[in-house]
Amino acid sequence: MKKLLIFAMVLIFCSSCKKDKLIGEKEIFKGKWNWVLTIRYHYGDFTPWQDTITTSSASETYGMEFIEKGIMYWYKNDEQIERYRIVFNLWKNGEDGTGNILNFYEFSMSLKNDQNFFGYLNADTLITSVLFPYDRVSGADNIYVANYFVRE
Repeated sequence: MKKLLIFAMVLIFCSSCKKDKLIGEKEIFKGKWNWVLTIRYHYGDFTPWQDTITTSSASETYGMEFIEKGIMYWYKNDEQIERYRIVFNLWKNGEDGTGNILNFYEFSMSLKNDQNFFGYLNADTLITSVLFPYDRVSGADNIYVANYFVRE
């Protein structure tokens, strides 16, 4: 009975910490990334628009950090505000049309968040399409967001 209890505890502990390590081609994520700008596009009706938020027009600074264990940290004004374990759903290697490598990614963020985090990545630029630091406007289906980060 004691062995069964220990086995159950180990199984629960191991399954509750699911995350993907940043090894192989996903090592490109590792390190700190600083937010530089966000572009929001509105399309689909008679008055499309676009606006850009930059570090000089925003009142806060934002950053992300990825460590090899598969952990992602979010920072606002140099203070950690979130910590997530990441589990990859999709990883595709590709090019941007000019011969530059551009990888598409999508991953789940812990059990705390049921949304997926996705975007594009190359050696010095990380683009996110949702959640951080700016997300789509709630209730607005025709808004696309691109958050740009550069490697520190």
